[in-house]
Amino acid sequence: MIIAINEKGFRHSGSIKERKRKSLEDLIKMGYSNIEFIDDSMDNLLEVYELTDIYRIELKITHVENGKPKTVRKFQGRKI
Repeated sequence: MIIAINEKGFRHSGSIKERKRKSLEDLIKMGYSNIEFIDDSMDNLLEVYELTDIYRIELKITHVENGKPKTVRKFQGRKI
């Protein structure tokens, strides 16, 4: 599923990372628990990763750098 957070009339406000986090929280509240998040910003990835402290979800995070995807295995010394 792709969510276009910059679409006119998008229901969430705030910074880009806040809108991405809120969008994923919506999906979690709808019952999704196995999520893959792909982004080119480590700030956005960290914002979304923090959801694992709040919700019981499985989260696969992929950082895209220079057009090349790389699965992130640790954040702040914690294994994913």
